[in-house]
Amino acid sequence: MPLQIRDTVPNLEAHTTAGTLRYHKSTADPWAVPSSQPSDFTPLCTTDFGHSTNITPELDHRDAKIIRLSVDPPNNHATSASNNKQTQRHPPNHP
Repeated sequence: MPLQIRDTVPNLEAHTTAGTLRYHKSTADPWAVPSSQPSDFTPLCTTDFGHSTNITPELDHRDAKIIRLSVDPPNNHATSASNNKQTQRHPPNHP
């Protein structure tokens, strides 16, 4: 089911790098930015993580948070986060 702008995202539950996430409870702040990624270690994923990590202070200022949706299991993300720290100067800081 494709989502459109202003659609309500299903209240999914997922195991993340930050523990169990219940979407509606975790996005109780005024704004949430759901973001999907291809697989870990792809160029798009690496640069997107780097950019979104760098703008996190601005998103915090605006009461917004990024929630990433991934095809990979959470335990694969530790290696990817280390790679991001090396290539983008910061590890990802959002679930």
